This record gives sequence, structure tokens and C-alpha cells, in this order.
Amino acid sequence: MNANNLFTFAKATPLVNISKHRRAEPVSDATRSDFDMRSKIMSALSDTKKEFKVKFDILTNQFLSDIAKNGSRLLHITSDVAFEDRLCVEGFYGISCEIPLRRLEQIFKNHQHFGLQVDVVGIALPQSVKVGRVFKNLQVKHVLCFDEANASQSVGKYDKEELASIVRFKFNFIYNFCVHFYKKLINCSSVIDAFRKAEKWVSKDQN
Repeated sequence: MNANNLFTFAKATPLVNISKHRRAEPVSDATRSDFDMRSKIMSALSDTKKEFKVKFDILTNQFLSDIAKNGSRLLHITSDVAFEDRLCVEGFYGISCEIPLRRLEQIFKNHQHFGLQVDVVGIALPQSVKVGRVFKNLQVKHVLCFDEANASQSVGKYDKEELASIVRFKFNFIYNFCVHFYKKLINCSSVIDAFRKAEKWVSKDQN
């Protein structure tokens, strides 16, 4: 276990996106969720007698560098802005900052030489498989990410409000799965057992 059993949760909530024409545009609220990850995780920790350290932070470039240097048993990352081929973090003054996957991997490699010192990475974003591969390349043993096959093909069927509702539902489902997985991880002896029990929750909840 890394970093004295530290569970680290980071989220980017950018307010402004700079377009390719250098115009400031407000970030869409379609993916903003009222899901209270902090309270749910703290509730799970209060139910166990095991000792854990928990840190909640803002997902920024500096945060990623700090994780590269210091490690964590669990690293959970999410953002209100999601892309398949890059990670969106929060920049200065709430400006959205997009990190290409090669750059993301390099951020970690700049600070360590023996693989990223994290046991489990959870990427709570739709279509996050490519981001997950970055962490596998960094020798993280367990990476939780989410696939959404053919998601883009159905976008044209919905108006703006319907699409926003669907996106929020997907994010909330991902967050709920992560909470169940982390709860089991706190109390289970292995990551695989925790994942299988979270899978059972999904099967039961969807039937």
C-alpha cells in the first residue's frame, strides 16, 4: 500500500473554456452533477474500524505533479468536462485546461522512474479507456475506467435538454459505481473482490 493508506479524490470544475478562436466561452452545465462524493466516501469510512487518510483536492496540473512525487493508495479523478483522448483539468481563474494523453504520461514520468506509486486509479469519466491506458503504461496495477461504445452515434436523436439529462445520468451512474467499489475496497482484502461486489450491485440495480 502506498502513501500510508491515503485515498485521494480530485475533481476539475472549470467555468470557462477558451475556444480555438481565443474566445472565452462558458463551460456547459450538462455534466455538472450534485452528486456528493465527499459525504458518501466519508460515510463509508466512518463505518469501518480501519485507519485511512482521505484527501479531497482540485484536479490541476500541480495536483498531478504532486501525486507523481508523493503517490497514494487510491487516486480518483473526474472532471465536469470529458474527452476521450485528453484529460481536462482546472487552470488558473477556472479556465479549462486540456492535457493530451502523451503530455499526461510525461507529467508523471518527469517525477518518477519506477512507475507511478499508486495502487488503484479510478477515472470517473465516460469513455475513459484511453486515459486509463496512460496509467497502465505507468505500471499502475489496477485501473478503473469506463467504456461507452457507439455513444456518439445516438447524440443526434436528442435535443439539448434531453442530451444533458442523459449525460448527467451517465455521470451519476459512474459516481455511484465508484462509491460502491471504494466502499468494498475499504473493507475487502483485495481489489478484485471489491470490483466483483460492485459489479453485483450494478446487476442488481439495473434489473
